Amino acid sequence: MQVKDIMTRDVETAGIDTPIANIAERMRAHDIGMLPVCDGNKLVGMVSDRDITVCATAQNVHPEQLRCQDIMTPDAIFCFEDQDVDEARTGNAI
Repeated sequence: MQVKDIMTRDVETAGIDTPIANIAERMRAHDIGMLPVCDGNKLVGMVSDRDITVCATAQNVHPEQLRCQDIMTPDAIFCFEDQDVDEARTGNAI
């Protein structure tokens, strides 16, 4: 089985300059807890609802003052749709 057989195709993403208030709203609207972060067409990280809570709220920083790049987890590991699911699962995808 290949990754394309089990992956979600219509994925919400965030740009590096997206305000975290906007990210939180999109997460609420789509009932999701994590977004891939892209700089153009390049995946540069991931941002989660936990990132928003721990990095922003817990530090008492207003959501309009932070951008995605300020709180995202960089260096996301990724795979390609034509790779084997077991290969992707074990981390040998790249």
